[in-house]
Amino acid sequence: MARNPCSPARPSPARPPQALGLCVFNLIGTLLLVVANAWQISFGLLPLGVAYLVVARYYRASSRELQRLDSVSKSPIYAAFSEALQGATSIVAFGATRRFGLEARQRLDANIKVGFATAAANRWLSVRLEAIGNAIIAGVAALAVGLHAAAHASRVAAAQPWRRGWRGSPSRTPSR
Repeated sequence: MARNPCSPARPSPARPPQALGLCVFNLIGTLLLVVANAWQISFGLLPLGVAYLVVARYYRASSRELQRLDSVSKSPIYAAFSEALQGATSIVAFGATRRFGLEARQRLDANIKVGFATAAANRWLSVRLEAIGNAIIAGVAALAVGLHAAAHASRVAAAQPWRRGWRGSPSRTPSR
C-alpha cells in the first residue's frame, strides 16, 4: 500500500514541492467532494479551519523552541566528545575516566529529555489533526443520517473514501 505523502507521520521533515502540491490538491479535492455531496457541512468547515490554524500556530511555536533546545542540548555532547578524544591519554593518566563517563551520561540524558518532549509534541499534533479530520467525517455522517431522504446513498459514499487524506493514516489496527 502506498504511503500518503500528506501524512503527519511521514519520517522526512522536509517534503519536496511535488508532495506539497499533491497534499494541496488532495485537500482541495476532498473539500470539493464533501461540499458537493453534503453542502451543509460547509458551515462547519470554517470553525474547523480556524481550529486548525490555532493548533498549527501553537505547534509551530512549540516545535521551533524544541528544535532550539535540541540543538542547545546536543552542543555540549559534541564539544565534550571532541575534548575527550583529544585528551584521552590525559584523562586516563589522571584516572578521570569515570567522571568523564558520568558527565557524558548526564549530557546525553538532558538531550534525551528534549527528544521525549519533541515526540510528545508530535503526538499532540497528530491527535489534534485526527480530531479535526474525525469531526469532518462525523459531520458528513450526521448529515447523511439527518438528510437521509434528500441525500442519495451513492453521494454520501462518494465522500467517505477521502477521509484517509484527512486523518493521515487509514487505520491503526493490524492487517490480517
